[in-house]
Amino acid sequence: SVELIRLGPPLHLAGAVPAVVVLFLNAKVARLSGMESLATLRVVATINQLVAFAPSALAATFLSQLASVRGSAGNVPTTHFLRYLRLIVASATATALATATIKFPLVRAIFGAKYEASASLLDLGLISITLIVVKQSLVVGLVSERRTGYALTDSLVTTLTAGALGQLLIPQLQAEGYLLAELFGHLAALILMLVIFSRRLRGEGRGRELLVALCVLLAGTAMLAASYLTRESGRHLLPLGLGLLVLL
Repeated sequence: SVELIRLGPPLHLAGAVPAVVVLFLNAKVARLSGMESLATLRVVATINQLVAFAPSALAATFLSQLASVRGSAGNVPTTHFLRYLRLIVASATATALATATIKFPLVRAIFGAKYEASASLLDLGLISITLIVVKQSLVVGLVSERRTGYALTDSLVTTLTAGALGQLLIPQLQAEGYLLAELFGHLAALILMLVIFSRRLRGEGRGRELLVALCVLLAGTAMLAASYLTRESGRHLLPLGLGLLVLL
């Protein structure tokens, strides 16, 4: 129908725009530090895909559920959305923290001892994939209300931020700079999506529930950041992460 045709272009552009910037930044990494750095990025990206599998599957399931419970004004009921968001935050945080506890043996088992050093950068990838999953859950809520323009907004903010920071960080830090640029790109877009949703929830008096989920997300990412900065194995993260999930 005409309505579906109108809704489609922002979603297609949201997927196409990042591809150009990702290829450019990957080429920059390869040119400055060689193919070995690209191999490090592939290791991180592969494990990120494994980590994101369960939360992404939940997001796809909830997209259809949210679309089916839209009110007469086309809005998803806040209660349904917050329940969905808590599950996404819990699954994404738990999976990332569990992976961080076994990052060195996991990389060694999948890719061999040659790439075990890549595990020291895996925490950056785990933070990024956690932010991505939570951010996409917010976008899914908007898309289920047929507000597909926000998917393109998310893509543009992420891509432009990562592209600009990549130009500054990659010459100095190579693969690590790429991962940091990617992380801050997703963080910028997540903050924007949260601002959009917080206004809606504050108007309905439900902002506190969103704050609880975000506190768990913040605590989880802070643990991963500490693991990255100290270059530790991450074994201490699992009990702390489980305690956070109980609170959620």
